[in-house]
Amino acid sequence: MNVKTLKNLLADGRSRILLVDVREPDELSDEPYFEILPENYIPLSLTVLSVMPESELREKMIGILDHLGWKKEDARIVTLCRSGRRSEMALIYFSRIGFPAESLDGGYGAWMTESD
Repeated sequence: MNVKTLKNLLADGRSRILLVDVREPDELSDEPYFEILPENYIPLSLTVLSVMPESELREKMIGILDHLGWKKEDARIVTLCRSGRRSEMALIYFSRIGFPAESLDGGYGAWMTESD
């Protein structure tokens, strides 16, 4: 998904977009995507995704969607990272548990350079 599309969907507020930041914890404080983190944002590093058992990841995702009051079939998962490479890799883990996801093209760099 490109930055402009994601920003428009978030601004519109009608789409149920779950933003999954797959950067490492030390990167999150250095380069935040948002000044105030929205409720639909979760940090879940690629390192954690790669070692978490599929059943645990599935339960975690279901719990997050339940907390938001969203049904799995109504939610769009968008993965985010610094440049887009790790977020592309994260799609494999979500697909394995039956949660189709999309990656933010160009990652954080593209997010910061895209004008509103």
